[in-house]
Amino acid sequence: MELATAKAELLSQTGRDDEAATVLYQLLFNKSGLIQAWQKLYGIFDRLIEHDDKSKLRAVEAAQRHITLNPHDPDVLCVAGEQILAYGDKQEATDCLKRAYELSPSDEYIMLTYVDRLVDLAQFDAALTCLVEYEKVSLVNFALARKVNVLTQLHKIDEALDAFTLLISNHCDIYGTLHHAYKSLNNHVPSEKLIELLSLQLENCGRMQSSLWADKFLLHNKRKPVNKLLVQIEAIQSQPSWAGAFSSILDYLHEKSEIPDDKMIADNKSRLHQDDQLVMRLMDVYIQAGHYYNVIHLFDGIDDLSKLPMAGFYNYAVCLLMLDRGQDASPIIHQGLQVDADHTLHNLLVWSHADNWIQTNQIVPEELNLIDQRELIATEQYIFDALNLMSDLEKSEKHNSILAIKPKLNELRNRYNVVAGMTVCDGFHRKCKTAIKALIAPQGIWQKLQFSWLLR
Repeated sequence: MELATAKAELLSQTGRDDEAATVLYQLLFNKSGLIQAWQKLYGIFDRLIEHDDKSKLRAVEAAQRHITLNPHDPDVLCVAGEQILAYGDKQEATDCLKRAYELSPSDEYIMLTYVDRLVDLAQFDAALTCLVEYEKVSLVNFALARKVNVLTQLHKIDEALDAFTLLISNHCDIYGTLHHAYKSLNNHVPSEKLIELLSLQLENCGRMQSSLWADKFLLHNKRKPVNKLLVQIEAIQSQPSWAGAFSSILDYLHEKSEIPDDKMIADNKSRLHQDDQLVMRLMDVYIQAGHYYNVIHLFDGIDDLSKLPMAGFYNYAVCLLMLDRGQDASPIIHQGLQVDADHTLHNLLVWSHADNWIQTNQIVPEELNLIDQRELIATEQYIFDALNLMSDLEKSEKHNSILAIKPKLNELRNRYNVVAGMTVCDGFHRKCKTAIKALIAPQGIWQKLQFSWLLR
């Protein structure tokens, strides 16, 4: 069992989902239970179906077999029913979801899945009954948001407002859930009233709820909305709530291709620096606008850089490199590699190897090859390929054969063409050309012309 599961996992990881699905389905064909393995199989089918509609039939057959093996298991009826709903007969799927709900009406996921299906079928009274019954067991925000929508569909607006008020006072801090309820009500209730209701919770709510309030405030106010919102949030004592609203201002300005003015940042500096997420968001706004000096100024004002995520160090280092300040970037790169890893780890590692090569003229291929290229963006992919090529040339006995490495030089040139014009890449490219030329030592005018053309 474990061996077959591991084989299917390996096949899937190497892009052979069709074989992985076959192996896993054969393994599960006569096995009841094992719902996590079945869910893994459904995930594989989902990926296959993105490229091949014919896999829909296999997915439905697997779900039907799953139900046959577990006809009275509500969890199976629910997850298999969802699979059939996505790719098979809608009525069959609805029957499965209904049966799952009847067997386990107090299971949150099963109840919400069935309610969503009833809403799709416009059976709002039945959906409301399920939600009201569930409230006797538990009060959850996902259910409250759906209740708001169902009540508005039934034109019970006062009750929907009561449910919305309960939702926002219940500390819901999932933006999508809040927005779903807001949007449902906004078809029947003026924006001013809903914005006011949200404002009453600002000292007690979380970041996302405050962000929703700020987003709607900015959208509703047409004249100088940012200035008006800045006045409003001055009085907010709660740091998470204030941060959510300020983040909305940054998003609003970014969408309009504007950057926050220096006075706005200076006036709110102390509160900004209390929130790493805000610092990162402001940095993103600056970087996408090409304001690298602003990023450096922002970082220079932070007393304790160790609290920043790895992505912060990566962005800071790249900005320094974009301004041709490689010496200043070097300690930032190495300091960044000391904090907890995030999605920028492999990109930062590329710069660490590049910095080491620039400083020592040394490349460590064993460590370089540990970098996952799938995580690299175009800039770091070019740097990575250049380092790899130079490493290969150092080990090769054919340094003087341009013909032998022509395909690699062509590939490197194509990589560079994507990022050419960026200071950080142009400077490295010049150093790289000099190093490669020394390694292959082109002889004669023809070889030298070839080399110049290949790495132009």
